[in-house]
Amino acid sequence: MRASLLTLLTGLLLAQASMAQTASTAASVIIDNRQIAITKIVDLNFGTIVPSLGAAGTATVGLSNNLSTANVLTSNTTTVRSAAYNVVGNPFAEFTVTIPPSVNLSNGSQSMLVNQFTRTGGATPLVLNSAGSLQFAVGATLNVNANQAAGTYTGSFDVTVAYN
Repeated sequence: MRASLLTLLTGLLLAQASMAQTASTAASVIIDNRQIAITKIVDLNFGTIVPSLGAAGTATVGLSNNLSTANVLTSNTTTVRSAAYNVVGNPFAEFTVTIPPSVNLSNGSQSMLVNQFTRTGGATPLVLNSAGSLQFAVGATLNVNANQAAGTYTGSFDVTVAYN
C-alpha cells in the first residue's frame, strides 16, 4: 500500500510539473552615445564703462542682455550682451554647467575682476530638449576700480558642460 501511495504521489508531482508553461521574453536597449558638446554663440560684453574718479563700482550684465551699474556710468557706443551657448547631446539628458568663480580682464598691467557669474536655469541641472539641444545665457559682474585706467580690457573663461 505504501508503494502504491508513493507511486501515486510521484505521478501527481510529475503531472503538475508537465503542466508548467514557459514564456520567452525579449530584452533590448538602444545605445545613444552622442557626446555632449557646447558651442559659444556670443561673447560676454560689458559695453563701455566710465569709472568713478573717487570710488570703485560695478557693472552687471544680466541674462537678458541688460546692464545694471553702481558707481559707474555707461555709454551706448557698444552693445551689452550676456554670453550665450548652445549645447547638443542625448535628448532629454540632464547636464551640469561649470563656470569659474572669477576671471580677470586685463589691459597691460591693469586689470579688473569679473565674478558673480549667473546662468539661465540657476543652480539646477539643465535638460536637453527632445531634439537633444538647449541654449543658455551667462551673465556676470565687472568690478571697476576707482580711477580705472582707460583702455580695452580683455580676458576669457571656460564654460564646461557634462552629463549628470
